[in-house]
Amino acid sequence: DSKVHQFTERKNHGELNDLEEKSWLAHAIERQAAGGTGITDEEMVAISGIILSASVDTTSSLLSWNLLHIALNQDVQERVHEELSTAIASTGSGDGRLSADIFNKKTTPYLHAVLRETFRLTPAAPLVSFKKVGSEIEIHGQKFPEGSFFIFEGYSTGQRVFADDAQSFRPERWLPEAIDSRKGTPQAVIDHAFFRDPFSQGARKCPGSRVASNEAQVMLAQLLLDWKISVPGVDSHNEVPYKLMGAMAPILPTMEFVPRSS
Repeated sequence: DSKVHQFTERKNHGELNDLEEKSWLAHAIERQAAGGTGITDEEMVAISGIILSASVDTTSSLLSWNLLHIALNQDVQERVHEELSTAIASTGSGDGRLSADIFNKKTTPYLHAVLRETFRLTPAAPLVSFKKVGSEIEIHGQKFPEGSFFIFEGYSTGQRVFADDAQSFRPERWLPEAIDSRKGTPQAVIDHAFFRDPFSQGARKCPGSRVASNEAQVMLAQLLLDWKISVPGVDSHNEVPYKLMGAMAPILPTMEFVPRSS
């Protein structure tokens, strides 16, 4: 409660940074100030709490899959570590700590690519969007009546687009030059916003998406800066069972964490 009120005060005094200004809460405060939302201060505080709680399952599942892929792909792990170390040296405050600027996509593109490849290969939420149409609709010559229910499912799309090596963990697929090379081809469908993450888009986008994404980035970055991670006795993510716990989560095998030298 007090955190939300403090955030509101900082918003009203123009003290938020760029990331905070883009947050759900900042936009909710603006909508409330403009009138017409019908949401009280108390309700906004309650909604904020729900958003934080709802993001926990998605974040923990996403982070678990990321840790597994990082542990299985040592070359990827070292490349992320090198990128983060360089970013801290060039954008940090000099104390060796992570800062908000480091998580800009232009500063750490490979870290973002790792998260995107994890979602493609082992999505915590494979069904990314649901839509019931209010009138008849025609798609590629096929007519669907009013009330038809559509689901965007990203896993099979990622398998089809990268059929030659779909089970390989290759974050390079999501670097700018790779995305540019797919533009204008059938493979570009995988770059559509609906397939980018498990949060949907537009007015129905998960309001906790930014919380979940930021938490995953920060936690993964700090873990990789502090530890070398491996998973002895496991050669592929396909060997690891998983279960549904709000989201699809791996049953992680025993992992080894070795401190990195300072």
